[in-house]
Amino acid sequence: KWLTPRVALNLHLEIATRTLRDLRPVMARPLDDKPWPYAFYEGIDRRAEYYEGLLPFHGALQMFRHRSEALARQHARIAATSRELIENSFPAEIVQDQTLMPQLQLILSIEVWQRLRDQQKMGVGEVSSLVSSMAQALLAAAGKPVGQ
Repeated sequence: KWLTPRVALNLHLEIATRTLRDLRPVMARPLDDKPWPYAFYEGIDRRAEYYEGLLPFHGALQMFRHRSEALARQHARIAATSRELIENSFPAEIVQDQTLMPQLQLILSIEVWQRLRDQQKMGVGEVSSLVSSMAQALLAAAGKPVGQ
C-alpha cells in the first residue's frame, strides 16, 4: 500500500529524469561533421540507441502524463528531443519541407519504433532496417533519394 498514486507518479518522473540523463551522451554526439547521406544512417543508429533506452518506461509515461504536469513536461521533452534527433539527420532543405518533414518524423518516431518492437515483436536491427527503408522510399518519392 506504499505505492499510492502520488508515489507512482513521482516514481515515473524520477525514472524519466534518470533515463534522460543517462541518454544525454547519445544526444551529445555531434552529427554535424557527417555529410549527407551518412548523417541519415548515423541518425537511424542513434535513434535506435535512444529509443531502446526509453522503451522500458515510455508507455507508462504516455499513460500517466495526463495526471501530472511534470510527467507531461517530461513527455513533451522526449517528443522534442526525438524530433531534434530526426531533424539533425537531414539537410536544411528537407527539414524546411513542410510536407516531407512531418511524414519523416512520423515514420522515424518513437511511437512507430515502440509499435514495431512491442506489438510486432521485431528486433532492433529489423526495426532499424524497416524504418530506414520506409524513410528512404519516402525521400525517393519526393525526389530526394538518400543514396548509399
